Amino acid sequence: MQYEYFSLNGQLRPIENANISIFNLEYSYGFGVYETIRVSKGTIYFLDDHCSRLINSASVIGLDHNFDHEFIKQSVHKLIEKNETQTTNIKILLIGGDTKNSASMYITCLNPLFPDRKIIHSGAHAITKKYERIFPQAKTLNMLPSYLAYREAKAMGAFDALFIDNQENIMEGSRTNILALRGNDLVSPIESKILPGVMRSKVIKVAKSNGYEYSESNIPLKSIGEYDALFLTSATSKIIPLKSLDDVQLKGSWDNLNRLMSLLNDYLKDYSKT
Repeated sequence: MQYEYFSLNGQLRPIENANISIFNLEYSYGFGVYETIRVSKGTIYFLDDHCSRLINSASVIGLDHNFDHEFIKQSVHKLIEKNETQTTNIKILLIGGDTKNSASMYITCLNPLFPDRKIIHSGAHAITKKYERIFPQAKTLNMLPSYLAYREAKAMGAFDALFIDNQENIMEGSRTNILALRGNDLVSPIESKILPGVMRSKVIKVAKSNGYEYSESNIPLKSIGEYDALFLTSATSKIIPLKSLDDVQLKGSWDNLNRLMSLLNDYLKDYSKT
């Protein structure tokens, strides 16, 4: 679908007028942050969470701007209404400037891309790459290593590339978070060392509300065979089980994972009714 309008600093404009100058050093050097928001059948999923994370990401890298939480929300709603769309992905780019007054916020509608439903049931393959992001708590435009890792993963038929730190711990994916299940225990990499995904937070919330025990700890690459399940989360893919990582086949039990997936789906259905 071709969308006719985008938003620049809250003002709706024809999409053919969308451009960023080649002289914009802040954009060229990646001095910006972004969010991708899922909209499905008229429901904007977790808009408040995404706006909060966008503002936090800007704060982490020292990007000053004039856009507050409510203004960003209203701009998203106006764009969706103007484009008359019920299902889309919303992309927000917040680009810094010399001063807070010269920061710019672009919001666009994108055609949504969803994972093949087969891998939701059969599991996905992932590869690993040694990499640690400079600002793990910020969703920045400085994405070249992630882009290259993801491109390599796709070329190898993998769903994503998982980043490994210098201590050989699994941290996160190039565009996903990773969680592990051992029995009824849900384990996450240490949150301060990763980008906490919005869908990840909802998975944790659902799990804790339904009798799962949650903890944060290192997940050593060498220990992956000790878990019943490893799985990825993201705004557009919800939960994706992993069936293999590099050349290791993962053969745990998915009983608790399947239950968690079902609980998350129920939670998302209830959210869409609010």
